[in-house]
Amino acid sequence: MSNGQLGGSATIGGFFHQKTDGIKGMDQKQTKQEELKRVEERIRYLEDSVEKSNDILERFSNQTAKELEISHL
Repeated sequence: MSNGQLGGSATIGGFFHQKTDGIKGMDQKQTKQEELKRVEERIRYLEDSVEKSNDILERFSNQTAKELEISHL
């Protein structure tokens, strides 16, 4: 039985190869989940930064408009 199987059951090498692949799959899944978490945190940070920038821009624009109005009086 040169195909790596003995009577329908895996050889010891095949068993370890299968277990290693299973662990790699778990590691890849965990790695993807961790990366997704980091990306989601970065997105939240960037969204907050954009919101703060927009608030600052709005206040600056309002102040500029007030000063322009005062200078035209």
